[in-house]
Amino acid sequence: MLLILAAGAAILMVWGAVVWAISALGPPPPDPALANREARVASSPGGWITPDDYPIDARKLGETGRVAVTMVISPRGRVTGCAVTQSSGSANLDRTTCELLQRRGRYLPARDASGAAIEGKAALRFRWQLED
Repeated sequence: MLLILAAGAAILMVWGAVVWAISALGPPPPDPALANREARVASSPGGWITPDDYPIDARKLGETGRVAVTMVISPRGRVTGCAVTQSSGSANLDRTTCELLQRRGRYLPARDASGAAIEGKAALRFRWQLED
């Protein structure tokens, strides 16, 4: 049993030294193939806003329209800001669009010249339409 403990301790010591040597090198360099890229959609925007999301008040008033937005995309690919660049004509639809995009939007982040993830921007249009 003593031999197993001694062998286990040696393995842990060697493993610890290997881990320390690798971590001393720092993180791996960013992939140059990803360099200088804009933020890109990671999942289908069609699922980010659904007919079930239609605001009740807007539905009752028969409000429809197209909303154009510009979003701020974090280095983690999350929508952290949203500004309406073209209103639908309904403050309710405009506000709901940004709220849902910030909650559900997922992007591959923008990349700088070295390939590191950085904050970026993306634009999107969405049409609110009532079904007959």
